[in-house]
Amino acid sequence: MDSRGLCRFNKRQNNTPKIGVRPIVADFKKTSKISFCVAVWGRKFTDNFLNYSLNSLLEYNNIPSLSKKSRIKFKIYTTNSDLSYISQSVIISQLLQYAEIEYFLISGVNTLGNYISMNHCHRDFISRSKGDILFFICPDIIFSDGAIMKIYKKLSKKIKVVCIFTPRLNLETFLPKYKAALLQNDLRSLDSEALLRMSCDHFHSETKSMILDEELDETVYSGGYFYKKRSGLIGSQFHYFPVCIKHKGQLPLPDITVDNDYLGKLVNSIEEIYVFENAKDCCIIDISTEKSKGQFIKEKRSVKNVASWAVENTNRIHLDLFLKTYLFLEESPKLNSKIYYKVKKFRKAVLKEIESIRRRPSNHKPNSLVKRWSERVKNNTVKSAIFKIKRYIYLLIFKRLRIKEKSIQK
Repeated sequence: MDSRGLCRFNKRQNNTPKIGVRPIVADFKKTSKISFCVAVWGRKFTDNFLNYSLNSLLEYNNIPSLSKKSRIKFKIYTTNSDLSYISQSVIISQLLQYAEIEYFLISGVNTLGNYISMNHCHRDFISRSKGDILFFICPDIIFSDGAIMKIYKKLSKKIKVVCIFTPRLNLETFLPKYKAALLQNDLRSLDSEALLRMSCDHFHSETKSMILDEELDETVYSGGYFYKKRSGLIGSQFHYFPVCIKHKGQLPLPDITVDNDYLGKLVNSIEEIYVFENAKDCCIIDISTEKSKGQFIKEKRSVKNVASWAVENTNRIHLDLFLKTYLFLEESPKLNSKIYYKVKKFRKAVLKEIESIRRRPSNHKPNSLVKRWSERVKNNTVKSAIFKIKRYIYLLIFKRLRIKEKSIQK
C-alpha cells in the first residue's frame, strides 16, 4: 500500500460509492460549521494519519454523512517538510469532497517537544474556531464506521462535551490483520463490533500496564483494568479524551493537554459530559509501535500508586468520571459480573485512598513507585537540563510555537 494514502484499501476507483449506496454530496453553503483539528508531523505519524486515521474518517457513516448535516472545516497543523507530502496525497483530495481544508505551518517542534507543540496547536485551533462544534483528531487514532455520527448525535442542549477512551494497540501485530480485513470487505473502516473483536488480541504494553495485579512495565496511572482472556478489558478511567465540544463564543484554553486539565475548564458538572462507556457502541482505538520504549519501572499496579497519581493529576470532574465503568469487551458485561464486582471494589478503594492522602500533612512521603520514578527522571539531569534551557530561551523569544496559515492551490 502506498505510504501517502494514494491507494484506497477498497477496490473501488475514483471514490465511487458501494453498490446500492447513493453518493453523498456535501453542502458547503450551510452556515453552521463543524471544525476538525489534527496536529501531525514526522513521516511515521503522517503515514498513520493518512492511511488509517483519515481513511477511517472517510468511511461512509463518518465525515461523508456528517457533511450533509453541516459545513465542515478540516484544519491540519504540520511542518513545512510534511506539508507537500500531505497536501498532494489522493486521500486529501477525497477529503476535499466533504470538507474545506486549511493548513497551518508550525515551527519549533524540536525545541518545544511534541506535547507542548500539540498543546499550542490545539490552543490556536480553539482560538480560531469561535462558535463551532470542535472535533479533536489524533493522527494515530482509528474510528469505527459510524463513530463520528454517533459522537455528533450525542450533543444536545445539556451535553456540551463527548468523551472517549482509546485503548492503545500494538501497531506491528494489529495493522496487518486490520488491512487484510479492509481489503477483503472493500471498506475504509470496520464497524464497532468487528473492530472490537480484532483489537482484543493486540493490546499494546502500555494498555497492558493498566491491568491490575500484573507485574508489567508501569507507564500509565490514569486508571485500572481487569483482563479476561480473548474477551477484553473492564475497568475505570480518570482521564477521558474530549473528542467533541459544542460551545458558543470563546472557549477557555487548555494549559497542558485537552485530555488532562481541559475538562475542568469546559464544564461545571459531569452532567454536561457524555462518555461512551461501551466500545460496542462506539469503538475507537489508538495504534502505536512497540519498538521505541523509554525507561520504565517494573512493579505491580496497586491502589496506592493509582491514588497517588490521581492526587497530583486529577480534578473534581476526573474523579466523577472515575465512577463510570469502561467496557472494552466482546461479551455482554452480564457475563463478566465477577470482574465487574472487582472493578467496583478497586474504584472504592482508590477513592478512599485519595481521601486518606489528602488528609495527610503536605510533606508526606510518596509511595515507592512515584518516588522511584522521580529518582529515575532526576538521573537523566544533563539531557533534561539542556532541553529545558533551549525550550526556555525559545519561549522567551517567541512566546509559543510559531504557527502560520498556508494556502494550497488545488
